[in-house]
Amino acid sequence: IQVHGEDEKVAYAGQRVAINISNLKKKELKRGYVLAQKNSMKDTDLLDVKLKVLEDSLRVLKNHDRLHFFSATSEVLCRAVLLDQEEIGPGEEGYVQLRLEEKIALRKGDHFIVRFYSPMETIGGGVVLEPNPAIKKRFKEEVIRELEQKEQGTTADILRLRINEYKN
Repeated sequence: IQVHGEDEKVAYAGQRVAINISNLKKKELKRGYVLAQKNSMKDTDLLDVKLKVLEDSLRVLKNHDRLHFFSATSEVLCRAVLLDQEEIGPGEEGYVQLRLEEKIALRKGDHFIVRFYSPMETIGGGVVLEPNPAIKKRFKEEVIRELEQKEQGTTADILRLRINEYKN
């Protein structure tokens, strides 16, 4: 393991790290791949997020708009399913399920930005509330309450949600 060109025994998130991995060829790796402990993350093509449109945006985000999604070094095309409103205008925010065209690995709390598909223009960004959700239907009260708890709830609230998910 090397951190900024120096040999190290440990590296931390946010550092520029080089790692020698045996039995893996460079061509087998792609931009955006994540190195993590075994079974600590699961690839996903769905994300529940809180998304805020930039105040100076000249465009409005509408349900099912196609976007470019960026987080860390990942870049993936997606569709935005607006869960709690018809559109999100400049300076506004809402709960959105992003349906990705490729699987990536993310964690709750990871930040992202989104750009319109064409022309490619930054619209806003936000935070991942649930990295491995089920498909959600729009305008469902229980869905909005669950996302509010995932965004603002205490650790105990989130644990209760997880336990209830496994019961059902």
